[in-house]
Amino acid sequence: MKRIALFALMAVILAACRFSVEMDPEKPQPEKLPLGADILYLNRGEEFPGRLESIKPDGTYVFSGLDEKTTEYPADQVLRVEFQRKRLDDDKKKASNIQDTILTRALEKEVTCERFPNAAYVIIYDLLTVEVAKDRSCTLTRRTIKKVLTRRGLRIANNYVDYLGDRAKAEILFGRTITPEGRLRHVEESAIEDGSRFGQYPQYDNARRLKWSLKEVTVGSCTDCCYQVKYSPATMLAPLYKTVFLRYTQPIIHREVVVKAAPGVDVVVTGMLSQGVGGVSSFKQSVPQGTTAGFLAANQPRLESENMMPPYADVLPWVVISLKDSWKRIGDEYAKEIAKLLPTRTEGDVLYPPPGVDFSGETTELDKARIFYNYVVREIGFLDIPPDEYSFIPHKAAATLAAGQAN
Repeated sequence: MKRIALFALMAVILAACRFSVEMDPEKPQPEKLPLGADILYLNRGEEFPGRLESIKPDGTYVFSGLDEKTTEYPADQVLRVEFQRKRLDDDKKKASNIQDTILTRALEKEVTCERFPNAAYVIIYDLLTVEVAKDRSCTLTRRTIKKVLTRRGLRIANNYVDYLGDRAKAEILFGRTITPEGRLRHVEESAIEDGSRFGQYPQYDNARRLKWSLKEVTVGSCTDCCYQVKYSPATMLAPLYKTVFLRYTQPIIHREVVVKAAPGVDVVVTGMLSQGVGGVSSFKQSVPQGTTAGFLAANQPRLESENMMPPYADVLPWVVISLKDSWKRIGDEYAKEIAKLLPTRTEGDVLYPPPGVDFSGETTELDKARIFYNYVVREIGFLDIPPDEYSFIPHKAAATLAAGQAN
């Protein structure tokens, strides 16, 4: 009962913030949310997309459905209302209503099982834009349009982007399904989750994953998603380093990478590109300050999966985007930063020797190192979490010993 009362109180507060009984016509009015921006859930299991117009003093919900018909629901019939965030074109019901040349051309492409045999889905359009600002901060925006060809391709309903919580923030600009009939189903707030990639290991909660699922993805459907990740200014221990594969296990009609460097910032793009059948060529290209560079991969066939296949970086064309620098300076600066983190016996950070390690009888540092190494292998669990997916700054020795785990 307390939870129900609390929910009712929160609903009244939200309604009071969102609606006003008297509105001053001389002042700018807040934009009215489109139909479908909210979802009303009833106790009997039904759900209705539309827009919550108001909540009356007696608790009655006044709700407009997609047919623009307004209905009143008594408070005891309503389970909850989910308020949607306004996203691009989420008021549109059909793809034909969207003024978007990219989407229109993508939907006009001939994408069939006959043209792409053995493909589960096809990546029709993929554009990654990397903009580096003067302060070395970076904004990464990616839009991808795909089409499902077989039931194996239904997995494209589930999407995600990984980022590091201490230096970046990810958000979905829009996500939608285009049904074979041309109807639009927009991503709902309840289908979006932002959390730790390694929730079972609290010491690695800096590694984040933004996930979202699309509705009504069936064979013949297309998905159109766009997300953005904003990174804080790059530093030696939080560098700008982005790898993009230009070919994949499914066919790609158009994949493009655009790099924009602000005045005062030099960006370098290195990579390995396909060159004919079975051939590759490496390259390194500078993107001078204040300029833009683009890299395009068109009509890339799917990569056939095989047993014991080498890493993608060895067989697929790729590009890497980073700030211009020298490996010597990077190595020198990184060594200085790591030296600051090394514990001393007087700091109390490391138990020396740790419990279970007996150095008695050993005279050389090499013998002690061998005993300590064997202890770490035996007692400390290994987690397959690369530094670039968590942090280049290692945990303190005492914390590693206490957790019994290390990456």
